[in-house]
Amino acid sequence: MRLILDTSVLIAGLLKDSTVRRLLLDPALQLCLPEHALEEVHRHAPLMRRRARLSPHAFDLLVVLLTAQVEVIPAATVRPWLSKAHRLLGARDPDDVPFLAAAYAVPCDGLWSDDADFQVVHDVPIWTTSRLLKHLGFAS
Repeated sequence: MRLILDTSVLIAGLLKDSTVRRLLLDPALQLCLPEHALEEVHRHAPLMRRRARLSPHAFDLLVVLLTAQVEVIPAATVRPWLSKAHRLLGARDPDDVPFLAAAYAVPCDGLWSDDADFQVVHDVPIWTTSRLLKHLGFAS
């Protein structure tokens, strides 16, 4: 299953050992991120390290571990789809626009996010963590 990964899901996996972290490592999932998302993670790394109570080295290793199999979608690939995504999400949350644009830009089975703003999107499947768990047979 190939999914566009919302940064908030990746951040959740970085902050604590959880079901989200285990899903991020699940080989059944092919995860993709728009290029700018990794820049965002690195920009907020000091705050996330403190919240996760990890040393800089441990945090950096965790980032590498959780993103080792994540495909980074170049900004040039996402750019042509930004205006379409902006029409749907721009007024709600402009920060979500690149993720929806990425879902339009590359073949995928949807977007993994627990952000309610994506629920207005009807032409891309939105996978919440609980829905994904059920689909993969981890929850009833």
